[in-house]
Amino acid sequence: MGRPSKLTEKQWLEVERRHLDGESIRSLAKEFGVSESTIRERISAHSKRIIDVANQIVETNQAVKSLSISAQISAHTRAQRLISIQNSLDDAALAGSNVSKRISEAVEKRTKLRTDEELLDSEDMKALMAAGLVSNTHAKLGLDLLNIATKPNLIKSPEDTTKSPVIMTRVIHANRPD
Repeated sequence: MGRPSKLTEKQWLEVERRHLDGESIRSLAKEFGVSESTIRERISAHSKRIIDVANQIVETNQAVKSLSISAQISAHTRAQRLISIQNSLDDAALAGSNVSKRISEAVEKRTKLRTDEELLDSEDMKALMAAGLVSNTHAKLGLDLLNIATKPNLIKSPEDTTKSPVIMTRVIHANRPD
């Protein structure tokens, strides 16, 4: 692990905000008493991501504005549905994880009460193994749902549901009049 930062987290947020607002890394480094390379290492990738997302938002807003009012409403409604689905997937992933944890804890508690020989001879072992499998299934379900929820909002083209999913902004661009 490297040296502790000279700047607090609050100061780093200030540096990043001011850099995004246009201040040079050189002037920020001088003011905060750190090297330019330190600032670049810390904020460049994150700042680039913020700028990229901001540009995507602007492009999406322009694409939406190019639609008719009714198409804009449809696009916004569809986007809200996707956000709702993503939030539901997040909740389901958390619930699956919690169920898995509780089952694992119960299995662990019950197995600690028995010796290895008792576990091997016990009819209860089948129940413990089944509970372990259920726990693993819930854990995997939670991870799968989390993976789905954290991917870009993917939707299928309404014209052809057999095609691969496309990103929502691509659908908006495809529906834009030329």
